[in-house]
Amino acid sequence: MQPKYLYLLKNERVRRWYENLNAKSYLTATTWLRTLGLYCELENTTPDEILIDTTNLNLGINSPTLLDEWKEKEKLVHISYVLRRF
Repeated sequence: MQPKYLYLLKNERVRRWYENLNAKSYLTATTWLRTLGLYCELENTTPDEILIDTTNLNLGINSPTLLDEWKEKEKLVHISYVLRRF
């Protein structure tokens, strides 16, 4: 794995989460760690702040969730990548 997001493993909760994923699949664990790192970069946040935010979420039908927000960002990143190619 590239060292760009290895700093996230200094966080105890992130490290345990990563190790649990890694026990089943190294590829899945590294992919999710990179995804978490990129999300934190784009949102200028930390894993701890995300955990605090999710404990306060009202998970009603109209409430955005972390995954919904991430899907929207993926669409924007994909669109900008496609546009840059041409």
